[in-house]
Amino acid sequence: MEGYELKNYLYLDIETLPAGFPDIDNLKTEADFLKEAPKSYSKDKQVEWAKNKTESQLQERDEEFRKRALDSLQGRLFCIGLAYNDEPEDVIEYCESEKKMLENFEAWILNNIGERDIYTTTFVGKNVRAF
Repeated sequence: MEGYELKNYLYLDIETLPAGFPDIDNLKTEADFLKEAPKSYSKDKQVEWAKNKTESQLQERDEEFRKRALDSLQGRLFCIGLAYNDEPEDVIEYCESEKKMLENFEAWILNNIGERDIYTTTFVGKNVRAF
């Protein structure tokens, strides 16, 4: 805003968790992979191949699920760490209602920064614009 000098800093650490549950539909079993194992492999090698494919598939699904936490539309808030200038840090703790957590965040800003000083405050944090 014109006429305001940015002189305050609000440090934010927004912690999120993936929303929902991992997608386990359409997972192949070890037996499914065993049917797909290369026929040129020995029986032991086919079993090892199927086991590795099963584990790899589970790791990929887990990684996909965890990445949801980094997307503001697919994650859910866990907590918000805050520090304003040199004042002691504070935490908005988890509650089941994300709306309530955001209301608590807004109240914290009004109580600790105020409506006027918000225009002279720089928000500092990783990916804060995405949230």
